[in-house]
Amino acid sequence: MVFWLMGVLMISGSYLAAGAPFDLRIIWLSLPLSCLVALLLLSNELRDYEGDLADGLGSSRCE
Repeated sequence: MVFWLMGVLMISGSYLAAGAPFDLRIIWLSLPLSCLVALLLLSNELRDYEGDLADGLGSSRCE
């Protein structure tokens, strides 16, 4: 969802809101930035993964 909403749709929407006509090239140009945004959020979650496990967060065990 982050890839599409914070990347492709946000960039395309800004492009259209600025008055530019719809063009498929803007979709292709937004893909690298969409990947960057999604990977940035993933890296933030991976940094906290071991600490969350130690605190008992994210485990599928029911206690």
